[in-house]
Order: sequence, then structure tokens, then C-alpha cells
Amino acid sequence: TATGLTPGVPYSYAVKARDKSPARNESLSSAAASAMIPALATVPDVVGTPQTTAQTMITNAGLAVGTVTNSAAYSSTVPAGNVLSQTPTGATTSAYGTSVDLVISIGADPAMPSLASINIVDNKGGAAVQTNTAVTFTLTFSEDMDAATVDAADFTNAGTSVITVGIITETSPGVFTVVVTPTSAGSLRFALAAGATLAAGAAVIRRTHQNGPGIPGRLA
Repeated sequence: TATGLTPGVPYSYAVKARDKSPARNESLSSAAASAMIPALATVPDVVGTPQTTAQTMITNAGLAVGTVTNSAAYSSTVPAGNVLSQTPTGATTSAYGTSVDLVISIGADPAMPSLASINIVDNKGGAAVQTNTAVTFTLTFSEDMDAATVDAADFTNAGTSVITVGIITETSPGVFTVVVTPTSAGSLRFALAAGATLAAGAAVIRRTHQNGPGIPGRLA
């Protein structure tokens, strides 16, 4: 095993075999071959891996572990103790000995955002609603939500009327208005749909069942 070789410099070598007998018989040397250590190291992609594993991968690549810090934000996708991000990024090249800085995930937000049934309120005050007449619901979440993750597919009618979900507006942090139009007779009970996924920063509401308040009476 050769040591102290310079990256980027080609070296020639030949090999021969020697047995363990007292005579230590040797073969002839092989034809000369050449090899070269790459001039730059390839930075391993360690995002998502446990911190200790990531550090071993970095040093094995001929690089150094740089600054390791905990993330300032929660993550719903990377478990606590795993690498959330790295600098330089994986699959790039860098000089041997370069430091790779790591940001470690602190995991998911322990206080998940929520939407209670009593915080889904319509603008009809419980009065009967006419078919094909728009109803505006106000939804108040327990914390600010990422408006980009809130859309019509996240809502449903837990009653019997067919509905159309229209304009969705975030009126203030964590508060949304949703325009809903019932298009057939029946009951209207606006709710988060089963399977809805809405995000508040790194925390996520994943609704596995429907819930929501009812409007007394039936649709005309």
C-alpha cells in the first residue's frame, strides 16, 4: 500500500507474487501500469443520514467535518439527529481536507397545528342555505399556515349535498375564508377532507378523518 501520494499526479507501478515457502519464490514483475488519485475529492451526499454516519462518510472521502449545528426550524421529513443540509452539497468536488458543514434536524414540531370543528364558522349564522347560493366559511387554525398548501382538494362536505369549493383566501395568519356553493339538495357540513395535508412551516396537518360543524336544516 502506497502512502503520501500527491493527488492529480500519475504514478506507475508493477506487481509480482511471492510465496510463503522458505525459498520465497517470486514471479516475474508484471507489465507497468499507471494510476492516479483524483485531484479533487467527491463530497458525499449525507442529507438524511444519521449524524455519526455522515461524519464517517465525510472523513472516508478525504474531507473534514466542519461546523455542526442544530436546525433552527422543525422538519416533518428529516428525523431528529439526521442531517438536514450540508455545505458543500453532495456529489460536488472539492479539495482534499475541505470542511463539510452540517445542519442537524431537530425533528417534527411537537405541537402540531390543528383545526377544531368549532373554528369552522359559516356566514349564515345557522340559517337555511339555498341551493346554488354561495356560503363563506371562516377557518381558524391554531397557528399560521402555509397558504400554498391549502387548496380546494383539502375540503369536503361531510353532509349529503354536492358542493363546489371556490375562492380560498388567507385573511390573516392562520385564518382562511373558503367560498362554498352547494349544487344539490341535502345537508351541508363543511370539513377537512380525509387525506388532506396542510403545512404550517415544517409542521403538517394530515387529516385521516373528516370533521366539521353542521348547518341546521337542509338545503332547499
